[in-house]
Amino acid sequence: MNLFNKILKVLRPSTELASSRKDLSSRILADRAPRIPMSSLHNTEFSLIRDNMQQVQLPISNLSLTGLGFSRSSLDTWPAIGAPLKGSLQIGVDSFAVTAHVVHTSATTVGVHFENPSAAATLAILKYFESELLAHQLVRISSKLLAATDKGQPSFLFGKNNSELYYIENDNQLIEFHISFLGNYVEWSQAEGVRFGSIYDDTTSHKMRDRGTGFIRAVDNPSDQLIASIQRFIHGIEEAPPEIREQIRKAMEDRR
Repeated sequence: MNLFNKILKVLRPSTELASSRKDLSSRILADRAPRIPMSSLHNTEFSLIRDNMQQVQLPISNLSLTGLGFSRSSLDTWPAIGAPLKGSLQIGVDSFAVTAHVVHTSATTVGVHFENPSAAATLAILKYFESELLAHQLVRISSKLLAATDKGQPSFLFGKNNSELYYIENDNQLIEFHISFLGNYVEWSQAEGVRFGSIYDDTTSHKMRDRGTGFIRAVDNPSDQLIASIQRFIHGIEEAPPEIREQIRKAMEDRR
């Protein structure tokens, strides 16, 4: 029995399920640039070039395709609204020259808007936040379609490119979960802890389990980059209750 048969009831073709699965591939985010909140996210930074050519390293508090935001306390004196800013945006090991202007200030934050960002910078931002964008598009499958389990209440969220979150909870206490996105797979249970894997189609070797849509090769030492990407994916799943997301995040931190 593959994973989908374990999760979903084995029923005659369901109009609701068929409609849900058909719509999933075509659902996209609203036509806007969502600004992803960042809390001490590593490998991102803005290097501001001042008039005297001195460079000031500023941590980024949020980021989108159209601009970014800073904590007002990160700089003693900020330019006025409309004033230009020049500097470089660092994403991972890559750096991109950026021109922007201040569009918002408050007691705690400063927002700036990019002026004609390069295609390379735009692609880097898209790639860096791909996990969050996929997470925002997850759709909750009706509980009526899920196979019952004596472990607790199951929930299944499914999205584009086979991104998914399945979890079982009992009185808001997480019992187990699995996540797959961008070819990555992670599962956790109270009994076995957390395990990582990568999804692939070759069935000849290194099979961890039949997932129904592919096979999973175990990953014994996940990279810090992979862990950070999974955490960002979890953070972006708006369809999952905050207390469940927090328990998943904690399970990842306490991995054994």
